Amino acid sequence: MLFLVSGVQSPYSRFGFAIVQSIARTVYGDVQAGNFAQLEKFYEAYKQRKSDVFVAFIHAGDNRVPTLLQRTQYKVVLFSDGLAQAVGMVMARQGISFRASSRRATLAFSTMHFLSETTSSVLYPPPDATSLFLPLVRSLAWHYGIEPDGAFIANVVASLGLEGVTASTTVLEAMTKHSADYDDVNAVLQSLTDDDLAMLEVLQQSYGSRAPLDDGTTLLWPVEALLDPIKRDEAFRSPVDMTGRARRLAGGPGYHLPPGDWLVEVVVSVAENGSGNKLLVSVTDGRHTSSKIEMALAADGRYATTLSFTVEDPSRPTGIAFDMREGAIEGKFSVQSIRLRRTHRRDRLE
Repeated sequence: MLFLVSGVQSPYSRFGFAIVQSIARTVYGDVQAGNFAQLEKFYEAYKQRKSDVFVAFIHAGDNRVPTLLQRTQYKVVLFSDGLAQAVGMVMARQGISFRASSRRATLAFSTMHFLSETTSSVLYPPPDATSLFLPLVRSLAWHYGIEPDGAFIANVVASLGLEGVTASTTVLEAMTKHSADYDDVNAVLQSLTDDDLAMLEVLQQSYGSRAPLDDGTTLLWPVEALLDPIKRDEAFRSPVDMTGRARRLAGGPGYHLPPGDWLVEVVVSVAENGSGNKLLVSVTDGRHTSSKIEMALAADGRYATTLSFTVEDPSRPTGIAFDMREGAIEGKFSVQSIRLRRTHRRDRLE
């Protein structure tokens, strides 16, 4: 018996994974479980399993997994969550920076979104303050064809190590009792700077639920997520002094997107650019340029341009590069906004 779980790595998804393990353990007894980021590791563990029941959490990144699930039509349970919780989870457990954690969170969301679109899956949205715990357990049990009677529920709760669970216990209360993940993540989020929180709010609106990634819906990338091309660990700050040689003025952010055809609209402005210049705007897919356009810049002005590009693999980061094509003796450059819209989705990876 194989139980497949995936989704955004967060306190809720980890708790959901634990519930699925407890359900399997209650019904079948001996259970083997594991987390896998690569298909080969999953295959190896599955072949060498010592139990007939295997519970696996498939992490984002290896997009051969969606292809496999498409072919086998095996149903996977997906646990979604807010992007803030996903970012905080990476920071709390892996100790990496807010910016790097944000990039990893967009990878998880893009992969989960692709899984939900292209495979036989059931999506459990993030809980709110009123979401009850026992109905979640019953829903998961029914999904696996199990009738959740009173004895079954009691055994699942005991397997999770929870005490004092009642009909009014919320998912957040049970999750907090089960592990320190939720409290640890919230502590990390409370330590973020105002600038980080502002960026997180923009990303939350774009990646924080399933709908904003659907075709035709605008997705925003915060301009502050761009990076200084010289000091890669520092944020892009507008305006940039254009004085000097031809060079890259800004680039990034290296976020991830679900596969499909996309449009990106960037709005930039220049001021005090008396001698004029040229700007090359490029969309990068990993290390490769997938689309570009060059525009002439006047002394002062605000410019909007749209580029089309295709995302083949959500594990490859997407970035926008702004290159000044000529040397300058004056001028100031700013990026005003970055908006993206998916015009056509990809039903499978080639």
